[in-house]
Amino acid sequence: MKRHPIWIIIFTILIDTLGIGILGPILPQLLGNPASPHYLLGKDAAVGSGYIMFGFLVAVFPVMQFFATPILGQLSDRYGRKPVLALSLAGTALGYALFAVGIILRNIPLLFVARALDGITGGNLSVAQAAIADVTSPQDRTKNFGMIGAAFGVGFIIGPFLGGVLADPSVASWFNAATPFWFAAILASANTAQVCFSSTRRTSTCGRSTSISCGASETSRAPTRCPSCGLFS
Repeated sequence: MKRHPIWIIIFTILIDTLGIGILGPILPQLLGNPASPHYLLGKDAAVGSGYIMFGFLVAVFPVMQFFATPILGQLSDRYGRKPVLALSLAGTALGYALFAVGIILRNIPLLFVARALDGITGGNLSVAQAAIADVTSPQDRTKNFGMIGAAFGVGFIIGPFLGGVLADPSVASWFNAATPFWFAAILASANTAQVCFSSTRRTSTCGRSTSISCGASETSRAPTRCPSCGLFS
């Protein structure tokens, strides 16, 4: 992350929150509105069953994120921020793409798999927060962590807007319920490429040179933990 690693990390958080917000205008049409052309349940299905399925499909993302967040955080301490961020972003892109395919194929189990995968890889929030702490000086950390909250807010605002516009065929004839998720998959893929092809070095609070690209110091070959900054050095 050569010049502005903070913005790449903030974009990662924005992508995660988009995954929640983008469902807002789409999911009710898939499972809660029998009059919608995108309704996935049969005409004979009870509307109440669609609402129940709606709730489970919304819940699977935060549940998987809850379990995955500490695991991804520990993996980033061991193997570095960059590989874990890149892998989780690739998983997020795949999750969006699978959700779009599930809508096209009208495959509800695939929708659940896609949201579960997105939730697991969306647990990279802890990694992004740690990366921000790694690449900023102590006096700037409060400001940069505040930007995390701003990214959350923007994601929850833009997500429903994008979901509604990109699913509206009156805007473009080829727009449908799957289009917002293809768009989000492209954004996540672009962010993955940004993380993979960028790196930066800084001096940690303990005075040891660290790298966001590997999460480790180049001053020593032995992976001993640095108690001050939480990285391997």
